[in-house]
Amino acid sequence: MRKQYFSFIFLYIFSSCLYSQTMDDNIIINCCEDSYVFKEGPGNNPIVQNTRKTEYEASRMGATVQPHMFYGEFISLDEARAKGVLAPKAIHRHATPENVFFDDTRICYFNLSLSRQGKKAAVQFSRTFHDLRYFTRIYFPEEYFIREKRITVTIPAALSRFRLVEKNFGPGIRCEKSVNKEGDSLFVYTLKGVPATRKEEAAPADNCLYPHLLVTGSFADVQDMYRWLNGLAEVDCTLPQAEMLTDEITAGCTDELEKIHRTYAYVQQNIRYIAFENGLAGHRPDRPAEVLRKRYGDCKGMALLLRTLLKAQGFDARMAYIGTDDIASSPDEVPTLAAINHAFCLLFHQKINSVQSHTTVVTYDTSTSISIRKTCYDMCMTCNLHLICICIKYSLVMSLMVLIENLVVFSIYFVAICAGCLLSHLNTTIRHKCSL
Repeated sequence: MRKQYFSFIFLYIFSSCLYSQTMDDNIIINCCEDSYVFKEGPGNNPIVQNTRKTEYEASRMGATVQPHMFYGEFISLDEARAKGVLAPKAIHRHATPENVFFDDTRICYFNLSLSRQGKKAAVQFSRTFHDLRYFTRIYFPEEYFIREKRITVTIPAALSRFRLVEKNFGPGIRCEKSVNKEGDSLFVYTLKGVPATRKEEAAPADNCLYPHLLVTGSFADVQDMYRWLNGLAEVDCTLPQAEMLTDEITAGCTDELEKIHRTYAYVQQNIRYIAFENGLAGHRPDRPAEVLRKRYGDCKGMALLLRTLLKAQGFDARMAYIGTDDIASSPDEVPTLAAINHAFCLLFHQKINSVQSHTTVVTYDTSTSISIRKTCYDMCMTCNLHLICICIKYSLVMSLMVLIENLVVFSIYFVAICAGCLLSHLNTTIRHKCSL
């Protein structure tokens, strides 16, 4: 009986450990110091110096961790080092996101080996943001469990136009605000016991879920932001043989609506969408002639080509930027590039509503700000349908997850009990064969 009991305990503990020990909860961040200091840079252009020190620990078993830092055209990587005599060298690679044809973002990372349980390793990164128009967010969570993390932001009095907007904050974040002798504003945010971020299919975007800071001040207001975007959009829009091309597109059309539909269909069917993000090219559209020649372009290039073709026919078409459903903030509320992520062609026509959305839209024509809202009835119907979809979809997802978890636990108990009974049966068989 004692052997059966110990066999059952051993198998249960062993199988439970296999089930619970995963890479997700094995690596933890013991402490992290993340500081951002605003300074006056060359030519009175403000910069931000960022230094991050992080210590990792293997809490259950040996593993390899890859601490990393992103940089690019407007972000210089000043230092990257791991502590220790046998510390690995930094590795630099391009970091092109999924569904993006090209991105100028680069990544620096280390392959740190935490060889055993309790092993620790520390790294430090230092970088400088040279164009604060692209310094828009500071995220708090990490990809590993955080025991303690402290984010410090220092803003001097001369740069007091820069503000921090707190988003998705919960009770677990402690904030201390003060002013030092020099008049610099200090913001210290402390987090403890923060779970690791999780990538779930069909989950909302990170800016809708996780606590972070929005950095404003690079633009005075939303119109100032779009004046800057308008300057980037002032490219050569001449098309070779434009009149011949529009005549070919609209041949046989009997009214304006048919011309508009034909022009839209031409761009849709002949230009392939390819996401391209390379420094200023992430906001500056390509020339319409180049998009037409290459037969591909991103949202900005395709929208500018469509606008050019429509204006050549005498229509009031404009370029516009919006924030899609992945963006939680409106550019009216927070004038920052973090509030927009998509460009399109906006057409003003008495018989067509080219925008059917509740998102605030501001055109490249800086004298005009257009706020487009759904009617009350449409808004209520949309909300009700969205709520029904969420309830049904996520109820099924959660039910399936609970069912799978219960099946896994049942299988563990079943294997442990069966193995224990088998060992007991073997012992009994052996005893029966022995002489009394």
